[in-house]
Amino acid sequence: VFAPKIERRTIWSDLGGASKLRNRMNGAEFYLIDSKLGGIKWVGPATHTFFALVSPDKYFEKHPEYFSQIEGVRYREYKGIVTQLCLTNPDVLRIATETARGWLGPEVKADSNNKYVVSVTVNDSLWACKCAECVAVNKEEGVVEGGTNMRFVNAIATRLAEEYPAVSVEMMTYAGVKIPKKTKPVSNVIIQIVADPDWRYALDDPSYETNRHRMKFFEEMKDSIGEGGVYNWTKHVIFGDYLIPAPNLKYIARNMRIMNENGVKGFFCQTVQSRGLEMQDLRYYLLARAMWRPEVDSQETIEEFCRLYYGHGGDGVLRYIDFLHDNYRSSPASFSREGAWPYYRSRWDLMRTKVDASIVYDDEFVARADAILAEAELKAQTPEIKQRVATCRLPIWKMKLDRAFGEVGKVVSFPETWSFKIDPDDKGLAEQWQKARDLTGWATMKIDRHWTYQGEEHRGVAWYGIDFDMPETRGTPLALWFGAIDGDADIYIDGEKIGEQKIPAMHMWQHGFFIPLPKGLSHGNHRLVVRVFKKRYNAGIWKPVSIVDMSAPISDDLRTAGERFIDVGRKADLAVLSESYGPKYTQTEKMYYPKTRFFLTHGGVQ
Repeated sequence: VFAPKIERRTIWSDLGGASKLRNRMNGAEFYLIDSKLGGIKWVGPATHTFFALVSPDKYFEKHPEYFSQIEGVRYREYKGIVTQLCLTNPDVLRIATETARGWLGPEVKADSNNKYVVSVTVNDSLWACKCAECVAVNKEEGVVEGGTNMRFVNAIATRLAEEYPAVSVEMMTYAGVKIPKKTKPVSNVIIQIVADPDWRYALDDPSYETNRHRMKFFEEMKDSIGEGGVYNWTKHVIFGDYLIPAPNLKYIARNMRIMNENGVKGFFCQTVQSRGLEMQDLRYYLLARAMWRPEVDSQETIEEFCRLYYGHGGDGVLRYIDFLHDNYRSSPASFSREGAWPYYRSRWDLMRTKVDASIVYDDEFVARADAILAEAELKAQTPEIKQRVATCRLPIWKMKLDRAFGEVGKVVSFPETWSFKIDPDDKGLAEQWQKARDLTGWATMKIDRHWTYQGEEHRGVAWYGIDFDMPETRGTPLALWFGAIDGDADIYIDGEKIGEQKIPAMHMWQHGFFIPLPKGLSHGNHRLVVRVFKKRYNAGIWKPVSIVDMSAPISDDLRTAGERFIDVGRKADLAVLSESYGPKYTQTEKMYYPKTRFFLTHGGVQ
């Protein structure tokens, strides 16, 4: 019999099959695996539940006072992003409590094997209420945000405890939001924090400033968390690209042990969303071992795993891991949020910073990493193990391809500043803006970041246009390359539609694509017009645009990278490449593989 120190052990996503049980996880995503394991079971929606508790669809029109006030106005969405609830409004408390009680059924009282949790958690948004009452409560609590949240959750937890003594109530707070100084959580409140150390380093390493500050946060939190305890939603992934190498493996157990000693008794570890992604199998095993017995040494676990899982290729994979961590973990802090790995823990960070996180991996890294893993693959003794080692090479092949798309055979580089016109009434197609005689009446907009990050608040339809000079290409096949368009896009040259991009933005917002140009695009002046549509969040062209000559050949190395990426990726069941929700394989079978096959036609090769 073993009673683990960490009561909630969940990794999102799992490896499939019986991997959760074999690795002693008691949660799958947000839910319990089996009540007989003594699990942590969420009742009702599992996270970001404010609008599930008090629905804006039901209440906003008649009761806007239930929702965030920002600059004197009540909003359900602000700048394209959902807001929060007004937590000092007594009706909001009453409705939320009634909704939460409705999620609790008779089994909650009948089954003592589980720890039941109701999620009363903030929306995934920065837009908290700034009404006078909410601001006054936070000021009284000595914080900018969070005081209203603590009082609100305490009130719901106290009322539910009268009827459901076995139920805990979860609240959520982020590392940058301080625990209120006056009000403490009641005994049945669990604080769900989202607070990562920099996983590249030991949390108790005083020489590294970020973890020194994070260590102080955990030590201060230990005195403020109450009897319910703390769960931590940790992130071990680069959301912008799940295949970018992440040197965050060697201190997993040590950091979890330190957090556990400071009151963290549950972990929800967010990793990649499909098989075949960057070191997924190893990272899963490291996290699982650390949560079951945090006293283990992750370095020893890495060596154990690699020698057993990669067979004769294991020593080569270990050399690659050491090369990655020893030479590239100290990448510049300017590429990270608050200096913490991973570089971009959310799509918001990536859109704000505009920097490709893979930039820290120079040509030396790509060449040496590929050579180390190629040698390891040669030493693997069976087809199954060769595939496992080859899967480790997917990130390297993808970096090679991503850096070549839009660059090989480039004949036109479009400037950053384009003509731009919003279309609030969506009348541009009817009025044929794509055939406008001139663009002098249009405003201007840069294509190095979303229009919504350049002071334009409009969501919906907008148009980009630019005139360009086409050099003489003597009839060679050409293609437009768009580094990224966040939103649906219709593309026109000289008033005629030549293509579109309609894969939903959740999949495509930061991925590039090719549009073949009509044969015989003549030498001289032309106009490119792009209609973009996205009604919420952020939108626009935000990465470089170019025209490439598809008759230009590519190197044997790039051809091998493209062909093997598709072959190995399919065998590994690669389904997504970055944070994505919706049908599986959209990013691979509908986007990346076709794009790669088109790229491989460079030089006339079919």
